Amino acid sequence: MITGAVMSAAVYLASDLLFHFPSVPVIMMLGMLQVPYVTFAQFIGSLVSVTIRKYVGKEFWDKHKGFIYIGIFIGDGLVTLIIQMSVLIGRAVWLKPY
Repeated sequence: MITGAVMSAAVYLASDLLFHFPSVPVIMMLGMLQVPYVTFAQFIGSLVSVTIRKYVGKEFWDKHKGFIYIGIFIGDGLVTLIIQMSVLIGRAVWLKPY
């Protein structure tokens, strides 16, 4: 138990002094405890975000990325809703009692 605390403190100090980013131990633990496909999806999403930021500008992207994400999410939900409604209506019409 003491060994883990000492190792955590060492990683924290190294990340704080070398990278000036003290959250590295927390990020490492989250990455190790998540299933691989979630970690891979987050990594790919961050790479896409960095790439988009280079093309549209850092200030614009940081200001509007939440709205863009919400728009994509709502659009995907609406398309799924329309597809599911058409499937349900199609099944309801097909099962006529006469």
